[in-house]
Amino acid sequence: MSNISKDRMRLIIKNPFFATILLKHKLVEKKGHGTVSIDGVSITYDPDFYNDLPQREREAVLCHEALHVSNLHHLRKNGRDHKMWNVACDYAINQFVVDEKGNSILPENCLLDDKYAGMCAERIYSELQKDQKSDNESITPPDQDEEQDDEESPSSSGNNSEDDQDDDNSSKDSPSPIDELYEKCIGEVSDHPNPDGIDESELESETKIMVQQAIQIAKSKGKLPQGLEEAFKELLKPVVDWRSLLSRWIEGFCNTDYSFSHPNPIHLRRKIVLPTMKSDAFANINIAIDTSGSMSDKELQQAVSEVFAGLSVYMENDQEIELKVIYCDSVVQKIDTIQYEGQVTSPKGRGGTLFTPVFECIKDDPPAGLVYVTDGYGYDFPKDPCSEVVWLITDNGDRHFSPPYGDVIHMT
Repeated sequence: MSNISKDRMRLIIKNPFFATILLKHKLVEKKGHGTVSIDGVSITYDPDFYNDLPQREREAVLCHEALHVSNLHHLRKNGRDHKMWNVACDYAINQFVVDEKGNSILPENCLLDDKYAGMCAERIYSELQKDQKSDNESITPPDQDEEQDDEESPSSSGNNSEDDQDDDNSSKDSPSPIDELYEKCIGEVSDHPNPDGIDESELESETKIMVQQAIQIAKSKGKLPQGLEEAFKELLKPVVDWRSLLSRWIEGFCNTDYSFSHPNPIHLRRKIVLPTMKSDAFANINIAIDTSGSMSDKELQQAVSEVFAGLSVYMENDQEIELKVIYCDSVVQKIDTIQYEGQVTSPKGRGGTLFTPVFECIKDDPPAGLVYVTDGYGYDFPKDPCSEVVWLITDNGDRHFSPPYGDVIHMT
């Protein structure tokens, strides 16, 4: 097994957030590549470059590359200069290449600067452009009178022209400030190859889902690097209070944690309130996601975030679950049966809007409850819903949505 494969496997234990992202990429060995690069599909590496690094630095390079993808750097370049973009991206992410205790694991000469802390790559790129412009303007042109004297001086017509040519050549050969910074990059990010011509918004959605999976897996193991959850808080931010929502579908109790909701009856007789090893057990539900064309990318991402939020409630209770997620536009496009975060996939659809297919799908095995995430721009409702329904209306959804049954919650 190659060093890079071993290092990637080792990170599963040491840092599962980075490992989860890295394992989604295939490894491509390319001699003469000179570095390690990532593009959202592959990790391309030069074995000579990689194997010469100490183990600690090899792992740091891999974590660094994973952060490029988690920050969507492979999708956000938009024609920018390759070297300057990589420098900006490194400044944006290197502060997060840390171990579980928050200590940096990067080489000493890497790109780290406190003045860029908290900035996104685009803003850092803009700052680098300003710095470059200031450097260019600081180079004052020679005085015109001196140029004229030089032209009139016969002694200067020969040797000085050769000296000037040497100066020009040396200035061309000398690296620019960006070139010097680029040399300190410990890896690279390249544009997503996108051989199938997939819409960029779909690529972005798939990447965000992958990042959510990585964060949840790392959190469940107590090994999410410091600062990362805050950096990706928009991805994890649920709008709905799922514990309150699911409370309507409590089907019993589970012995997973102490709870004062069900006081110990033995001590209660003595007027002493002590908890019992009982907590509420939520019934399994189905979640339907409207994937019609009227649902924006932001709304679809919000819907998937809510799925993760719902899952987390079950996981907090240590319940065994089998959550069915149904993606539907005018037809049922896909059904995911998930038991953990890693099984959540990207939405499919973008046709018209019909609600009936979802209810037809669940009628043979109706769940305790159905949560339907939609923008509300649909008007076909089956007569018998066969299950209790809660409609979650997205930010830009129909404010006047009034279905014939079920509760309506607006996610604002």
